[in-house]
Formats: sequence, structure tokens, C-alpha cells
Amino acid sequence: MASPASSSESLEERVQGAARIVLMGSQRSGKTSMERVVFGKLSPHETLFVPATSAPTLRLVSSSDLARFAIFDIPGSAELSELSHNGSPLTPFAVFSRCRVLVYVIDAEAEPNAECARFAEVVEIARKVNPRLALEVFVHKVDGDLFLTEEQKLDCRREIEQCVRAELADLKRVSQEELVDEEEVSFSLTSIYDHSVFEAFSKVISKRLVPQRDALEKLLDALVSSCDMEKSFLFDVSSKVYVATDSAPVDSASYELCADAIDVVLDVGSIYAPHLSNDACSAAVTLSNGMALVLDEVDATLAVVCLLRSENLDKKGLIDYNLDCFRKALHQLADLNAVSSSNSAACCS
Repeated sequence: MASPASSSESLEERVQGAARIVLMGSQRSGKTSMERVVFGKLSPHETLFVPATSAPTLRLVSSSDLARFAIFDIPGSAELSELSHNGSPLTPFAVFSRCRVLVYVIDAEAEPNAECARFAEVVEIARKVNPRLALEVFVHKVDGDLFLTEEQKLDCRREIEQCVRAELADLKRVSQEELVDEEEVSFSLTSIYDHSVFEAFSKVISKRLVPQRDALEKLLDALVSSCDMEKSFLFDVSSKVYVATDSAPVDSASYELCADAIDVVLDVGSIYAPHLSNDACSAAVTLSNGMALVLDEVDATLAVVCLLRSENLDKKGLIDYNLDCFRKALHQLADLNAVSSSNSAACCS
């Protein structure tokens, strides 16, 4: 799906030109571990050996023309003025000017007031540089002994949400500037030991970082309607985060089923048909609950995964036809997006 122009870019050019998530949080909040689990294929248990982040890291995590983005991981152990990146001092402008989303990680087991106050300080700095920056808070590590029930997790989220909104209201009152409306911030409960962190990043990426989001949603709606499906996702294969979904609400159970299908299908395919590893993979899987999953690799980086009732697999010819139409439309969108990105880069140069 990559265009000739994009394939000729160097890695550094792709990284610098990608939409950017800035990942911040206090030291030991777990932000680097979650980034390694979601985008680096590290197992949760291996994160016990991940050292504390000592230097900022910027790396490309998706290179698809439909959803190209990078993660800028900022250490929580020092102020920005004390850090450097690529040999230059790390200024607020360098961090936030090209950032689309600030994901701030708050340790659910830490004292909330200090964490929320620090977040407000970061927001004040970031919004002065980039007023359009989107704000996301991940209430992380909701997998410990303090959170054995869903009610305990939700209580923790409510407490942190109230604290954050109070801090932002104080910030607005003291600064007398409309830097941020406290209602703008989105909150997610996350853990590296289940699908919650993958789903949280999926919502951020699909909502904030995909230029053709509306068009992709309409294409997936058309696919679902034509084939009488229940739900559909367009996944980044490597990370298992979805970059788009249809307009129906997302429930965690459906997301988990579809995300797990990627590992199952691709792993089985690599074992039993390794000679096909360079070709697109497709599969239909019948589940024990009367549902079925259909997976179709769009290219090396993206796959569409759909959930439908098992009896509707009888319409295989119709499903295959519509998946082929969907794949062709995605290629056209990717080409348009690549041209648009090239024109924007030329205007800015």
C-alpha cells in the first residue's frame, strides 16, 4: 500500500513526518512498559526488567500510509529543561509543537493529588506551545490488590478524574487564560496484563491520528451492512491496535476476540504455510458461541477483522467480493493520503 514517494523516504524522514503521541508521566508510572508491551511486543512479565527511562526516545511505530504515527517517550525523572534529544536541549517547543496527542500516565496506586497537579503543570506548558493538542489520561496499573473489582477500578478513575478537573479549573482561574477546558480531557483505565492498554491506545489513535478516519468508518459501515456483520475493525497488525472501526459502539469483548484472532491466524499461517508469508493472509474462524470471525490482511501492516453470526459464513462469495472492494478502496485512500502528505510537506519546506 505504500506509495513510491513514501517508500523512498528514509526512516528518519518517516519518523519526523509522522503524527506524534507524546507519552509522559511520573517516574515509575509504567508509561515506558506499556509502550514496550503495545508497540514493542514485550511480554508484560518482561517489563519487570525494563530500566527507568533516562533519555527521551522518538520512534516510528506504524508506517502505513493510512495511519503513520510515532511515540515520543519523555522520562518522568527530570524536568524538560534538564533533558536533551539528538544533542539539543529538549525545549517545550521541541516536544509539543508537532504533537497531536499528549498521553499522560497516572499511577493508580500513587497519591493522586501530586500526580494530578503535575499533569496540570504539563498541560499549561504544552497548551501554550500547541493550543490544539488533544489530552488523554491513562489511569494505569489497575491490576493490583487494590483493584480486585470493577467498582474499585471505577472509583479510582472517578477520584482521579475529579482531581484532574479541579486542578485544571484552578489553572484556568489563576492564569486567566483559556488554555484548557477541564471537560476536554479523556480518561481510560489501563493495565499491561489485559487488553485494556491496547484498547486505550486504539481509541487514541483512531480518534486523533488517522487523517481519513471518517472515510474509513464509512467503508467499514458499508462492509458490515453488505455482509450482515456485527462489528468490524481495521487493525495495525504489529501492535494489535485498531486504527479504524465502524460507527457502532465498541465493546471490550468484541475487541478482544478480534485482536486475538490476529495472533491465532498469523501464527498458524506462519507454521503451516511459511512459503505464503509474503502474501496476504485470510481466514474464517467459527467460535463456540455461535459467532464467527473473518480476517483479511490488507497489506503487510493492516488487517480487517470482522465479527458476524456463524450462519452468515454461508455467504462466503458475497463476503469475499465485499472484502476485495474494501481492499481496493483502502489502496485508493492510502494513495490520496500519501499525495496529501507530500503536498503538505512541500508547502512547509
